[in-house]
Amino acid sequence: MATYCGTQDCVNISEKFSSLVSGTDATSLMADASGWVEASIADFHGSVLTTDGTNYPYWAKHAAALYSVYLAYDRRMRATKEQATGFWTTYADDAKAIIDDIRKGQKFLTQDDAPWERGIQPTRPMTNGSVAAPSDNMCHSNAGMEGEWYTANIPSTIVIEITGTGSRISQQRFRWQFKYGSVWEQSNLELSWSWLPLANGVAVRFEDRADFGSGQRWEIDCAPARGRSPEGDGMRSWQMTKVF
Repeated sequence: MATYCGTQDCVNISEKFSSLVSGTDATSLMADASGWVEASIADFHGSVLTTDGTNYPYWAKHAAALYSVYLAYDRRMRATKEQATGFWTTYADDAKAIIDDIRKGQKFLTQDDAPWERGIQPTRPMTNGSVAAPSDNMCHSNAGMEGEWYTANIPSTIVIEITGTGSRISQQRFRWQFKYGSVWEQSNLELSWSWLPLANGVAVRFEDRADFGSGQRWEIDCAPARGRSPEGDGMRSWQMTKVF
């Protein structure tokens, strides 16, 4: 797990941080505080925090530094049995306020780069009767494309099926429909390496990673792009509502 703040971030908040804790103890507290930030955000936001590097979202870094300072003071005061609560709890309160503002959408992380915000999931290879599920990475949705959004206001699942003959993109055709729909929305469409728009902001493209064959299927789960949900868990890319 990443550590979202450093010693200087903590010192910027409280100049006494280095006198309260240093070395591996400081590293351990900052890691613990970062774990608290990540777990708190994941409770409602879905993971948008990187696991490596040093350029983390400002509010994640600031909340982690605040909570690190709180942990440092709390450990010192409890160890000396001076008192169990005091002024240092305001650091924890400020960290919790940041988390709450992120939940409300009043503060932002990097949600514009998070597919779960935009409502389009990656394609899922599916079995189709006796036809085995295709290999991975042969068909892609625009789930990870910045600025692409699912535009409908109800959940849906799009089904894509290969219908032509031949094993390469240049030889094949496909059709698509909404799952459990009574008709195919479009048929005899040419496969392409470029993006092909389907409906409601969803697009697909194909790659010759393995042989294509008639009957191969993929599904794309979609849900209204929530952007920011003021309450509750919201919509996460791996927990989108599916249509059954």
